[in-house]
Amino acid sequence: MGSRVVRLAVVFYTVMAVIGLAWIALAGESLRVSWPRPNARLEVAAFAGGLAFHLAMLFGAPRVSVRFAEMVEAIREELGGLRKRDVAFLAVLSGLGEEILFRGAVQASLGLVIATVLFALAHVPPDRRFALWPVYALFMGFFLGGLRAVGGDIWSAVILHGAVNAISLLYVGRRKPRSEPEERILPQGE
Repeated sequence: MGSRVVRLAVVFYTVMAVIGLAWIALAGESLRVSWPRPNARLEVAAFAGGLAFHLAMLFGAPRVSVRFAEMVEAIREELGGLRKRDVAFLAVLSGLGEEILFRGAVQASLGLVIATVLFALAHVPPDRRFALWPVYALFMGFFLGGLRAVGGDIWSAVILHGAVNAISLLYVGRRKPRSEPEERILPQGE
């Protein structure tokens, strides 16, 4: 299972990166590192805020939202059991591919809001169990785009994106699903 997911991811994220790199080249832009960091404190705060948001969604939202808990379980069914090296590889690859395209190309050319909306739309799933994923991606996209805006380049967004994906993949891959759902604060009908 893991190798099939990794092979598909290599193709998917490589295509994203190539499209992004071509767009960046055609626009006369580059992916060079901005140094010194123009707004280092604000960038660290945005990074910490994005990481805190992700952790709250991953660990807190399933406790208060049945739909979010079902989505996490569905992700676990689809991606659980990956080896640690596959998790690391997927985290780096997804962070690079998506951020080169959405922050490096789209945001640099069309702005934060359009890049973030397109990022969320790219996360619209074919499976209803993942219906909340684009909503999460919209909010996370603003954190990632904010990092691009305050940092002057895509690299802190790449690092946050990779970290978020690594944490998620490790969480769904290592935690055993429960046979009975945990008690929720909100009723089933939300």
